[in-house]
Amino acid sequence: MFLFLIELQHLKLKPIFQVTTGTILHVAKMSDEKLKVTAQEGDIDLLYTVIQHDPYVLENIDSIPFVNTPLHIAASCGHLQFATEIMRLKPSFAWKLNPQGFTPIHVALQHGHNRVVLRFVDINKDLVRAKGREGLTPLHFVSQVGEIDLLAEFLLLCPDSIQDVTVRSETVLHIAVKNLQYEVLQVLLGWLKKAPVKGAAKLEKTLLNWKDETGNTILHISALTNKAQVVQWLVKTKIDLEAKNSEDKTSLDLATNEEIRSILKRVGAKCGSSITYAPTFADKLKSKITESFRQVQVTEGLWVVPKWCTPQGNMPLPDSVYYSYMVDGCIKGGEHILDYGTGTGILAISALKAINC
Repeated sequence: MFLFLIELQHLKLKPIFQVTTGTILHVAKMSDEKLKVTAQEGDIDLLYTVIQHDPYVLENIDSIPFVNTPLHIAASCGHLQFATEIMRLKPSFAWKLNPQGFTPIHVALQHGHNRVVLRFVDINKDLVRAKGREGLTPLHFVSQVGEIDLLAEFLLLCPDSIQDVTVRSETVLHIAVKNLQYEVLQVLLGWLKKAPVKGAAKLEKTLLNWKDETGNTILHISALTNKAQVVQWLVKTKIDLEAKNSEDKTSLDLATNEEIRSILKRVGAKCGSSITYAPTFADKLKSKITESFRQVQVTEGLWVVPKWCTPQGNMPLPDSVYYSYMVDGCIKGGEHILDYGTGTGILAISALKAINC
């Protein structure tokens, strides 16, 4: 690309200098370096000098998928006003991940610049749910390090943030327990009881019984940490005492501390081996079908009762009665029977053959 000077006298175009792609890239690189220094110093006046020199400087940075933006740099240095100005000019920077997988609010938290953090969420409360590396949100981070004041502020600003989980399927409750942040756990349990959200009771039960990638609830983890006081708190909530992890172990199975075992037994906790049937969602779906099949009297003294029914002498289905009487009259023992259908007929055949053989 060329820039031209017009000589009016002879109407000739003379090139002043040649602008190459390399020149453009060099200018952009210079702008980026100046902007980096500007962010480190937190100089807003210098920021606009750089923008005047290269109006696309912020746009060019935003086009890079993973980058340390001026907002990341300002957040790490704690430059509150500069960070606010950059966020106003380029709101998308607030969600940008750097090469390490963190957004500016994560960086501010890592460096302990809480005033910057609070300014970020004041501008956009949804940043409480910004997912960084491994799905870690700012709410997860403050729970991990025990920042209870920020934790309370985050929950107040963005109540739904408590539902976010990491790539290991950990809730903020899991993170608190795993990092031995028991004061954080107290705040979270108290918030769940008074959560200002629709369906708060259901949310409380869901989160208390949420399982991480190994199938452990917070009660499983607490039983392992030998912290009796925490187990005492949890058994007073809506937590499931019979929940099994991926190894079919309950919290009682995992507890080695005698005090904890005593607490769990006192409230009715059981070992996994003694819990024979815990209906799954699939079981509940099947029950919608099986409940239509009822017990049937085959002959005097002989009833066919599906395992999902409780014997109580209900009126049987007419087709089942007819079919049962038919097989009662035909089968003497030793016959080969082919039954078509999914009702109680096959149960009747099996029962009769067992008696007559």
